[in-house]
This record gives sequence, structure tokens and C-alpha cells, in this order.
Amino acid sequence: MDDTLSISTDFIDDQIQKYDFNEPLIINISGPQGSGKSYLTNQLYNYLKSKYHQHHHPYQLNTIQFSMDDFYLCKSDQDKLNNTTKNPLLKGRGLPGTHELTLLSDTFNKLINNYKKCKQSNGGWEVIKIPSYNKGAFNGIGDRSIDNYTLIETPIDIIIFEGWFNGFYSLDPTILQLKYLTSSPSPITPKGISLQSFKLYDLQEINNNLKNYESMIWPFFKISIIFHTNEIINVYPWRLQQEHELIKSAKEKGLTIGMNNDDEIIKFINRYMPIYLLYYEDLCDYGIKNCQNLIISIDSNRKVINKKILKEPSLKP
Repeated sequence: MDDTLSISTDFIDDQIQKYDFNEPLIINISGPQGSGKSYLTNQLYNYLKSKYHQHHHPYQLNTIQFSMDDFYLCKSDQDKLNNTTKNPLLKGRGLPGTHELTLLSDTFNKLINNYKKCKQSNGGWEVIKIPSYNKGAFNGIGDRSIDNYTLIETPIDIIIFEGWFNGFYSLDPTILQLKYLTSSPSPITPKGISLQSFKLYDLQEINNNLKNYESMIWPFFKISIIFHTNEIINVYPWRLQQEHELIKSAKEKGLTIGMNNDDEIIKFINRYMPIYLLYYEDLCDYGIKNCQNLIISIDSNRKVINKKILKEPSLKP
């Protein structure tokens, strides 16, 4: 089986050939933490820039990349949320409800509308700012500064956008309650959690928050690449490996960064796990609505074991 990059480039090349570029082609990359989505995003960006940005190529397409993480609430807003919410899932960045969705939606709309205007009238491009979130600010608490951004000064043909829960759809309240009540109370790993480790009303709040993402953000996606792991508990060793590498790299530079021990990392992962348990399999089974979906199945070693294209995503029963 080919690797994730070659499978993805074949898929994207085919989509580019079919696309009319009346507006930017927005590519979503979705996958669990540690699955390789950020690595793939970077590799795809380099591939597209190398292949399609050359002057001799008939398309000469400009590409940018950014992520859902870049639109986390700024520290002051997250602090306000921390102080007002009783929901442990919202105390700290990461889950649905901790992003500045209006800013993200406005950014997509500016990239699209500006592009259309340039295409239709050969008008001038209005410079657009893409924010960048600094996860290392305030000793790892993180912050999004108004002074930290990327200037987009030319029309962008391809946008690569990544996120760990991109494409998750909220559940009907009755289904959510049924999933919760019929789930096993036993932790999915010895130090892990179960759905019932959390209060139902806290999960219901996250479910309601997710509706804003599916109405405001997911419709922008034209094609989607989704990592499907055979076991969602693979996130634990993947994230542990990531943190170990981060700590090692930081120490070599004389820095202190990352979480202090494995128990702290596992506790961090546990906060995300109920979202995977509720929504992840549906995304892998049905894909994102009105979108060409490539599902890449990987094992615990991130090796590709299967791939499929959902040309017309199935409607969830």
C-alpha cells in the first residue's frame, strides 16, 4: 500500500484537474492527534507549491496552509471562559467552543470573495491577515496576538486547513443521550476514561457548540482527507511519542517545554477522548457533506492499511 502522501497527492491532482477555480479550492485535513495530519499538511503544501507554483505549469496555483488551532480564543477570552464555565471540557483550549469562529468564517469569506473579485474584474487584491496561535506563550497556556499573523498579499487558489475534529457533526440530543447511557462505564485504557467519566450535560454543551462549526465552517470545504485509525486508543501512544520528542528537542535547545510526565500527558488526552468516542466513527463512515472525501485507514504504526473515496458521502441513517 502506498504512503499517505502519495495517496493524497494522487487524489488532489485528480480534483485539481476537475476543479474550475471560480473560487479557491479548500482542502480539509482531519485526523486524530498524532495520526500524521500536520505532517501530511506540511508535505502537501510543499508538494503543491513545488508542482503548481512554477511559471512553466499551466495552472500556476498559489497555496497557503493554516489550522483550526490558529483560531483558538485569545488568552483573555479563554480566561473569561475558564472563570465562567463549570464544564471541565471547556477549561483550556482545544475542544469545540474554544475557537473564534466569527474570525475564522470571516477569514475564509475574505479569501473567497477577494479571489472572486480579482477573477471577475482583474481588480486589486486586498491584503488579508491570517492569525497564528502561539502555544508556547505564558508557559504553555498559549495566546493569539494581534501582532502575530501572516500577510496574504496575492490571490490564493488552494487553501489547506487542518484540525483534529474538522468534519465532526453534532448528534441528535436523543442519540447523544442513548450513546451516553449505553456506553461502557469502564475506561477504554487503564488510565483512560469512558463517556460516563463526564457529566451528560457537559457533553450536551459541547454537542451544541459543534453545531456552530458545522454551520459556519464545514461548508467551506471542497475536498477532505480523513485519517481513520483502526483503534482510537492509538491516540495515547501517538501523543506520548509526540510529547517525548518535543521535550527532547526542547532540552537540546536549552528550553523547558511540554508536559512533565506521562500521567500528565494521558490526563491531557483524556479531555479530548469523549469527543472522539461520540463523533469520530461517523466522520470516517459518512465523510463531510457536499465534499469529496478520501478516507485513509492507518494502523497503530501509522501505516496505510486501506483507502476509499466517498464521491457521494452516504447520508447517515
